[in-house]
Amino acid sequence: MYSFIESNKDNIIKTLKTLISFKSVEDTPEQGAPFGIENKKALEFALSKSKELGIANCVDLDGFAGYAEAGEGEEMLAILCHLDVVPAGEGWESDPFEAVVRDGKIIGRGATDDKGPAVCAMYALAGVLASGKHFKRRVRIIFGCNEESGWGCMKHYKENAEIPTIAFSPDADYPLVNSEKGILHATFSKKFDSKLQITAGTRANVVAGKATLRAKLDEQALKNISCPLPYEIEEEDGNTTITVFGEEAHASQPENGKNAICAMLMLLNSLDMGGADGEVIAKLSEKLKMDMHGESLQLDYFDKSGRLTVNVGKLEWDKDGIKNLTFDLRCPHTKSCEENLKALLEALDGFELASTSTQDALYVDENSELVNKLLTVYKKNTGEECAKPKSIGGGTYARAFKNAVAFGCEKEGVDNRIHMANEFMYEDDILFNTRMIADAIVDLACEEQEIKKTT
Repeated sequence: MYSFIESNKDNIIKTLKTLISFKSVEDTPEQGAPFGIENKKALEFALSKSKELGIANCVDLDGFAGYAEAGEGEEMLAILCHLDVVPAGEGWESDPFEAVVRDGKIIGRGATDDKGPAVCAMYALAGVLASGKHFKRRVRIIFGCNEESGWGCMKHYKENAEIPTIAFSPDADYPLVNSEKGILHATFSKKFDSKLQITAGTRANVVAGKATLRAKLDEQALKNISCPLPYEIEEEDGNTTITVFGEEAHASQPENGKNAICAMLMLLNSLDMGGADGEVIAKLSEKLKMDMHGESLQLDYFDKSGRLTVNVGKLEWDKDGIKNLTFDLRCPHTKSCEENLKALLEALDGFELASTSTQDALYVDENSELVNKLLTVYKKNTGEECAKPKSIGGGTYARAFKNAVAFGCEKEGVDNRIHMANEFMYEDDILFNTRMIADAIVDLACEEQEIKKTT
């Protein structure tokens, strides 16, 4: 099994580079491609490559999702992966959709989240098949196509395909995640006559890396600008363009980024604009500041699953007011998403709630078969005998099913720059993760046998 994986290192990297080349950011729906043609192409490639690797039962679920299955048994182990990615954003040192190998890293959008782990899962299952091991459960790699922007893929899967007995998603941290915070996305609007045009951010779940303002501004007022982040000013034909530069990060870890939307509001507040624009700016600037935990919104709280996080991911503002002000909240277990939404509505009194979506928190008992066996795999492969399950703010496909957790592929202390520029996975970790998933398959889906240390 390990020799199959190691001998295929170059093929694994080649497969990942090809998969990264598909710009699988959700786009305009087409026939058979509900999330855009590039997402569909990525799915078709993953299924074709799986079949080429000997995983015979490959199914496309109407372009929403697909799966590659092997093994036998009434019960099923699912490995939950996604092929879509967040927009590339700014600041890349190379083409984000043309993966490069540099300094031992495979660099490209999706290298770690989650195309890299998806490829590892394909070769891991192929390796187990090549070893001739006997299965007690079928193994199904499920490929979703809009994890980053709505989970319509999982909804379609659950309505049209078999629900797994147990599952894990290689889309979070080692050693294992058995607890995930609730996720609340809320979009607000407010109508008023405005003299401003602002575009900022890409997604609710991405810390805004850039915010751009276009308006006619008083030259004297510009001398009083105060901004917590770098910015540029351009003047043309009596119009002013101000661009604030932040740093993108995953919304569940806003401390890894710098929010350009919040900084832009603070910049505008320093101009003392007056009128309806000034009133709205003053309120938002006071309520948001550069907070990451909802302190000024009176939302901040903490429990054993972690601390609440708040990210302002997107802002669209034009002559008719605010069209889109989008929040991402990661909610610790002791308060529901609905309770947090109520508090957010109170804090943003005067704004209209345009849309909302929630994902309930996840918790799987650490004494369960799934948690115990995956922790055993991790401990035997790393020697970390004291490894314990984690709680995170991120949301993985694990919460789509009752008996599912996240298992890898991020190592503690390694910043793979997920949702940021220059996302990567180490070449050595490609092999490590593939071996770990293969061992997990053996321990959860094959007849019992001792797992050897992979080193």
